Amino acid sequence: MAVANSLHGQYYGTSAGVDGLRHAFDLLEHKKLVTQSMKGPFWHHLDEALHHISEAHFRACWLKLGSVQSLAELTSKSPMQLQALATQILNNLASRNAVTSAANYLWDAIHAGDVGRMEDVLPTLLNSNHTIEVLELIQEMQKEWPESIRNYIKQNYWLVTWMGKPNSWMLFDLAQEENITDIKIVNYQALGPGGSMPYLMKVSPAIPALHISQSYTMNNQARRSRL
Repeated sequence: MAVANSLHGQYYGTSAGVDGLRHAFDLLEHKKLVTQSMKGPFWHHLDEALHHISEAHFRACWLKLGSVQSLAELTSKSPMQLQALATQILNNLASRNAVTSAANYLWDAIHAGDVGRMEDVLPTLLNSNHTIEVLELIQEMQKEWPESIRNYIKQNYWLVTWMGKPNSWMLFDLAQEENITDIKIVNYQALGPGGSMPYLMKVSPAIPALHISQSYTMNNQARRSRL
């Protein structure tokens, strides 16, 4: 019962979502599974529903990677082809490696500055904390904004680079975190919380030089340590 309630709580989701149990329960008309229960046949109903949902997901995987409209069409493939498809399903869609590969794909696209690849993975980024924001962005990118606005947003508001070199791009929020670090550690290091806005304006032009100076200091310290 404890395991059942844990699975129910972690993956429940909403009726509008497509990756949660609630959406599947509504499609299967399992109204008794909407609310957790420690009494009655709740566990047995949930166990049966999980098997049905898993089977449906695996069937969808075969259709997607097999590029077919029905499972019957897979009978035309050889045993070797079916084994290769099963391996692809396991590696790309049904394992921890699938999640890792998607994350690596996204980070590679970010570092390379490839906003087109970033846009392609938007549908897979429907984390529960940001679902509405991502859905709104997809709606605007695909349906509402004209092409000129879409291109301008992607080229000027998604990524930034300080160096202008390949594989040096980063997300804007990460860049802002680095700015905050500079403000706290570099700009206000001498005066601490007492640093004022005029002081910040005076010191800011020197930040690049301070970074270079810090780099040389770190290199000299490392060289002395080796000696």
